[in-house]
Parts: sequence; C-alpha cells; structure tokens
Amino acid sequence: LKRYPRCDTFRPYGYYKEYLKFKTIFINNFLKRFNLSNYNYLVSVPSHESSDNNLNSIALMIRDISKDSYYIDGSQTLIRYKDIEPQKFQGKRYEITHLNSIKVNANVKGKNIILIDDITTSGSSIRACKKLLLDAGAANVICFAFAKTS
Repeated sequence: LKRYPRCDTFRPYGYYKEYLKFKTIFINNFLKRFNLSNYNYLVSVPSHESSDNNLNSIALMIRDISKDSYYIDGSQTLIRYKDIEPQKFQGKRYEITHLNSIKVNANVKGKNIILIDDITTSGSSIRACKKLLLDAGAANVICFAFAKTS
C-alpha cells in the first residue's frame, strides 16, 4: 500500500491492482461489515515526513472513496509538521513523539471519525492521532489498520 501510486519498470501503471484490493478490503471487510453508518469522516495517520499536505496512500484512498459516497474526505485533517525517524530505524516509538509532530488541520468538533493507518507496530501513532482528534473536539474516533507487525 505504501508503494501506490508509484510505478516501476515492472509495473508501468503502478500498484493499482494492489491498491484496489486494499480499498475493497477496507470497504467490504470493515465499513460494510461493521455497519459504521454514523462514522462518515475518514482521516489518515500522516507519514513520518513533515509536509503541508498529507499525500500518503491512505490519504489518496480516502479521497477516492469520498468521491463516490457519503463519506467525508478528511485526508488533510492530520498533518505532520515535524519529521520523525521511520519506525524501521527506531526501537520503541512513544506517543509523545507523534503528539509533538502532528497537528489537527480542520474543524473536527462533533464528528464521528474513522482513523486509518496502513500498518501499526506499537500503536503509538494511531493512539496519538486519536488523542489529538478527541482533544480537538471529535465526538468519537474508531481506528482501523490494514496490518500489524509482530
């Protein structure tokens, strides 16, 4: 999922088939299965690099899903304003690292949010993002990750 929409010489159209597979899993195995009709604001955990925009693959998926449904595109709601080391180069990562490098970039007061991450290791990033959203006034935040490392 991290590689979409990049392409290479072996896959000139990028990883679109893999992206569609993950999008289908999210829609069918999570959204429809758990009947989350009250949760319509989709937000992604930002990547470890700072940026004015959240352009990771989850943010792109949120934009895509929001175009054809009642889900609200919250892909730019959480923005990382300070770089942090990628998890693979660190030992344990603490929530405070994320709390001190991510900001809420939209009005989330009273919203029921689905917070999406591609992969979770310790859970510190998704917990920190959930805390930031709740502290900013979100009514509820439910979390989803495509995978968990061991």
